[in-house]
Order: sequence, then C-alpha cells, then structure tokens
Amino acid sequence: MSQPPHTDPPRPCRRPGVAHGEPDATRPTMPDAPSPASADERLVEQRLVEDRLVALVGHHSAATLDPAQPGFVALCEWLAAEAVRAQRAGQRRRTARAAARFADAVLARRGAARVAERGALLVAAGAPPERAAPVAVPLVDAVVLARTRGCAPLLDLRVAAGAGRALWEQACDRWVELPPDTPGGRYVALGVAGDSMLPLLAPGDTLLVRLDELPAPDTLVVARTPDDGYVVKRVGRVTTRHVELRSLNPAYAPFRVRRTAGAVLGTVVLRWRGGA
Repeated sequence: MSQPPHTDPPRPCRRPGVAHGEPDATRPTMPDAPSPASADERLVEQRLVEDRLVALVGHHSAATLDPAQPGFVALCEWLAAEAVRAQRAGQRRRTARAAARFADAVLARRGAARVAERGALLVAAGAPPERAAPVAVPLVDAVVLARTRGCAPLLDLRVAAGAGRALWEQACDRWVELPPDTPGGRYVALGVAGDSMLPLLAPGDTLLVRLDELPAPDTLVVARTPDDGYVVKRVGRVTTRHVELRSLNPAYAPFRVRRTAGAVLGTVVLRWRGGA
C-alpha cells in the first residue's frame, strides 16, 4: 500500500501586515475578569449598607415612635448598639450628640401629642376670621363686649413663646369670631412668637385662650412670668404653691411660677394655624 506523499504541516494563516505572534488589532479582545473585592472593600460596603439602614430606621422612628410603648427602650438600645459598633472615640461622641437630638425630637413630638389629646386642644386651618371692633376700649372691657357679639378681642402684642412680653398695655380694636359651638366664658385671642413650643405651635399661629381657667397637667396655658411678661407653655406638675411650665422645644429649660392671682391668664383651647 503506497504511502501518502510527504507534505509540510499547514501554517496558520496571517493577515497581511500582521507579524506572527502579534495580536490582531482588528479582532475584539475580551476584558480581563474583575479581580475579587478585597476583604477591606467588602467590609466598607457592608458598613455603608448598615449605615443607610440605621439612618432609615432612625428617620422613621423619629416620626412614629411613642416613648410610652414597651418596645421603645429596646429599639433605642438596638439602634445605639448598631450606631457605635466599630466606631472611634470621635465618631462615638458625634453619635451621642445625634442620639440626644433624636431623643429630644421624639419627646417633643410626644409632648405635643399629649397636649392635643389630654388638653382637648382644637385646631383650625388658616387665619382666624377677623372683624373691626365697633369701638376701641381697654382689654378688660373688650372681653365682655366682644363676647356679647360672639367674638374675642385680638391682641396686637404677640405672646412670646420664648421670652415674656407685656400683654395688656393697649386697647383692642380688632376681634376674632368665635366658632359657633364655643362654650360660655371669657376669651382673648393672641398671636404666637418664638420657637419654644415647636412642633405644636409655630410663629404666626393664633391662640384662643379661655380666661380664668385653673391650670391642669398637659394643657397649654398663657402665664405671667416674674419679669411681667406672658408666655405660652405646657403645664407640668401642679402643686399647692407652684405651677411648672415646660417648653416643647428642648432648647428651653422648664421653670415654675407661683400659684398667685393672675399668674396664669388662662388655658389655650383653640389654635389657628396661619401667619407668614
């Protein structure tokens, strides 16, 4: 049987101008496979995800948590543990300050809710309906005259929700119309200034105050401070000698006034949300 003729092995085909063994620029090249992330990179990414999660939970909690609920303390402890895990001393101090602000916000919101619930505070949208008084008379006379017309005198001086101001130093020439179902009694309407009662009261709000009401815990009252000014505050403890007055804004410290005649002007029963 004859043998096939001897031939050289086939050579690879090369495109003109491309040397043997060099890459062909006309062909697409596959990208290099990404190198696996290092342990440090994975840890950083995990921490970022955890930080976002804790931040989301914190924002949600600040808007919804109620300190009176049994799970409040446990959840706060968990958030604190997650926040300080693997932090340096400087980071822990910043976290502690943020935690204090968080607690203040939750407690202020809770305090506002207690006032609205226990104090039976009514809320009306928009500015109160005003009318011109038929005659400008001192406040002591305006209270009686306005009530016979279903109104309350509106004072131009604003209640200072942070520092006291004089209240009775001018005659009243403006009234606000009372809601039809307002119970009998003597009323005045006052504007709010300052930020000590945020988030419940804001600058520009108007308050309807029922005069001569006895202070009760968790109600809003307008009280006279020792410097002869008037402020709107939440009532804390009430004793035979003193009335504790608290702000909802934690930046303002509580204080006490003596239970003397005229120390508490009256109780806030309605808030009109308005102003600039």
